[in-house]
Amino acid sequence: MGTAIARRTYYGSRYSRRRIAKLIDESLTTSLNSSVTDYKYEHGRRYHAYQEGKYVLPNDDAEIQRLGRLNMAPIPEDINSCLDIGCGTGAWAIEFADRHPRCQVTGTDLSPIQPDIVPRNAEFIVDDITSEWLYPQKFDFIHSRAITVGIKDWGALVDQVWKNLKPGGWIEFQE
Repeated sequence: MGTAIARRTYYGSRYSRRRIAKLIDESLTTSLNSSVTDYKYEHGRRYHAYQEGKYVLPNDDAEIQRLGRLNMAPIPEDINSCLDIGCGTGAWAIEFADRHPRCQVTGTDLSPIQPDIVPRNAEFIVDDITSEWLYPQKFDFIHSRAITVGIKDWGALVDQVWKNLKPGGWIEFQE
C-alpha cells in the first residue's frame, strides 16, 4: 500500500545525467570567496553574508531542516485523510501519500496535469476550489501552497476549508 507502480526522473533535454554529475562535481570543488561565507549571527541564528539583508530568513541548520519539511503542521503519523487544494502537478500530494501510506490523499486542481501513476492512497480531482465544495467526508488535514494568485475571495475559501475540516484537524497555507 502506498507504493507507486513506477517512478520517473526527468532531467530535461538540455543536460544528460553525466553532464549534471559533472556540474555538481565542479560546484563542490569550486572555492568560495570568504566574504560569502563570512556569516552574520543575530539572536543565535546564522544569516548569509552575500547581499546582506536581501533575504531575511536565516541559513543555519534549523532553517535548512525547516525548508526540507513537507509540512509544518504537527499532524500525527496515523492521519486518515488529507486534501491538497490547488495541487498543481500533484508532487506534494504524492510525496505526502508516500510518507503516510494509511492516509487517503485527495488533490484538487483546475488542470488535469497530475501523473497517471500515483500511490494507491492518492487521487486527483479536477475541481474549482473557489466554488462550493461537495466532498462526502471531512478531512484531518487540508493543505495548500502557492495558490495566492488564483484566489480572489480568501474569506470564502477559508469558510469552505473550515466546513470541510474534522474537529481537531489542521489547516496549512504555504504561500
